[in-house]
Amino acid sequence: MKSLKEKYFSSKKHLILYFSILLLLLSFPVRFFLISRQKEKTYNKEYSPRLKAVETFINKSQKDKNNLKSTDNKGKNLEKVAEYEYFYQKGTSAYQMGKLADAADNLEKALKIKDTVEIKDMTSQVYNLLGMKEIESRNYDKAIEFFDKSFNILNNFQSLLGIYNAHILKGDLDKALSTLVKTSELYPKNAEVYFNLAQIYYQKGDVEKAVAYWKKAQELNPGDIKSETALKRVRADLGVDESLLKKGDNNFIFELSGTPNSFSKDIILTLLQQSFEKIEKDLNILPTDKIKIILDFDTMFNLQDQNPNKNIIIDKNKIKIPVSEFKKSSEQMGKAILYSYTKFIISDYTNRRCPVWFAEGLSLYESGVDNTFYSILIRNMVGSGKFIKLEALNLPFQNLEKRYVPLAYALSAAAIDMIINKYGFSSLRELLEKIKGGESFENEIVSAFKLYQNDFQKIFESYLKEKYKI
Repeated sequence: MKSLKEKYFSSKKHLILYFSILLLLLSFPVRFFLISRQKEKTYNKEYSPRLKAVETFINKSQKDKNNLKSTDNKGKNLEKVAEYEYFYQKGTSAYQMGKLADAADNLEKALKIKDTVEIKDMTSQVYNLLGMKEIESRNYDKAIEFFDKSFNILNNFQSLLGIYNAHILKGDLDKALSTLVKTSELYPKNAEVYFNLAQIYYQKGDVEKAVAYWKKAQELNPGDIKSETALKRVRADLGVDESLLKKGDNNFIFELSGTPNSFSKDIILTLLQQSFEKIEKDLNILPTDKIKIILDFDTMFNLQDQNPNKNIIIDKNKIKIPVSEFKKSSEQMGKAILYSYTKFIISDYTNRRCPVWFAEGLSLYESGVDNTFYSILIRNMVGSGKFIKLEALNLPFQNLEKRYVPLAYALSAAAIDMIINKYGFSSLRELLEKIKGGESFENEIVSAFKLYQNDFQKIFESYLKEKYKI
């Protein structure tokens, strides 16, 4: 019984399998018939009328036009379809053979008969290609004409980009800019538009707008390497050192006064951090706390003023820097910031016990101020035999008579120069360290140089006479 049962079920399974295969084989002819019928319907629906239309148009050219006139709307429509199809096919054929001018001519004729997305798109593409050919031939005005036609037929990004490129190649930045502005209104999410806007504004010297548009391009396309590279290059050209910014954030805090721009803070922070690192290396002194920096965007830095304290204002716990119209780092700005930072840090480090002449002279030395002007003043003073004592320069220089202020700076710089030449740069560090510990400067002069204040003054005057050979 068991073997019979197994045999029975086995036969049943085979029987089902046989029937399945048979049905599958029988279904192929049926499916083929149905697909063929569907294709035939599609053909009759889509292609047959077009072929009839073309045939009608061909017959039309062989007969008397008067005989073709008909009051039948259906006949008129068929005639229009025929004309459209004729010019469309002729334009397509010309396009495929690379005859772009013929293609444009025939496609425009087809477009006048029947306004469809299909014909608009193709005609627009042909005019864009014609524009590109004219750009290659350096016929920029003709190229713009073709791109304009393309855009008028169908608003498209490619034609606007072509117009922009043609204006750029012509050297007309203003028209290129107006084209891009129009493009940005139509395509506000296109990163390439903002990248190109940034490029133009940068060429026109508007760095702030350029930076803003590069950032906009990055927002729209976070993986945009071009904008990222451009921003890094421009920021580096402006004087921003990305590697110093994070360090600077740990040492300085900013307060912005007026209307800020997008890059001045980073330029100033770079210069401040450079000053921080130089003074730490040279004098081995650090600020006791973060230094507050006020950036004044309403006041312009006066590059012509010889007074080091005229532009940057140093208060007890802050430094105020004028940055209106400040667009790029400069050697003069770098020196001014280094001078001010050095003066601030010396005062902070010694708890304001350092003589003014010493702090001023050391700040001038560290900032590398040109001493040519100061040398003339000292030479004249030495020649007159009327020396100003250093102890008279222990008060802020703004308290001096205006005519003596430049000479005060000159003498301060010369005194530091003498200390370095006679006693070595390390003696400056030693002096600062001892003053920080609470000793008076006068006592430390005795300790460091084995001199009293009067002796120091005499040595200084002799040094000046020897240096200037008087």
